Amino acid sequence: MDPYSSSSSLLLRDTSLDPGSLQLLVQHNLHSCQELLLLSAVDLMERLDVPYSRADWLLAHAAMHLAPSYTTALELHTTSRQHSVRVLTGLQGLDAALRGGLPAGVITELVGPAGVGKSQTCYTIALQVALPRALGGLEAMLMYIDTEGKFSTQRLLEMASARVTAAVESGLLPALSGCHTAVYESLIEPVLTRMLILKPDSVEQLQAQLEALKREVRSAAGGMAYFCEACDAAC
Repeated sequence: MDPYSSSSSLLLRDTSLDPGSLQLLVQHNLHSCQELLLLSAVDLMERLDVPYSRADWLLAHAAMHLAPSYTTALELHTTSRQHSVRVLTGLQGLDAALRGGLPAGVITELVGPAGVGKSQTCYTIALQVALPRALGGLEAMLMYIDTEGKFSTQRLLEMASARVTAAVESGLLPALSGCHTAVYESLIEPVLTRMLILKPDSVEQLQAQLEALKREVRSAAGGMAYFCEACDAAC
């Protein structure tokens, strides 16, 4: 496995390590903080041919970036409120069993044999995230990772159109007037714009894209939902 594509470790290149030290470590096949911390200061000193103080500093640097940082009570309170957000699945029985839908901020995996509706459920959840609040959605951005090449824009359009029609019939939206097609497009287009589709061609490409996505999320100001059709997971 390419060490630069690992999504399960913190890469040294993503820390504030100086270029000279980073190059030295990479030359000795050390790419992540986890790999570095498997060595003692003496082992690292001998492997890199550096003074003990230098090896000890490198281990401290890796530990500082890998160890969980402290948090405040306010941050914990804010996080707990964010995780209280629920996303409806569109299945009343399932939403009731989940006490209001899927919890935000965690990974949820849907499993089952082919044809039971896993992808359909993912479409419904993705639509629920992207729909405007006036239609009961979260009006948020999301990324749909399609590793099977089966993502159907047509099916999503049909589902979005059905939601708009239902909203009109229930009185949530005023009756449509003017050009029927144009009005529908004006309502649905913003929903589709909030959906970012990722189609990796290989496992290696998926790992690299996830690693890049992780860095983007860390620097992003807002939240985003993610769906992976490979394992029918959402988080």
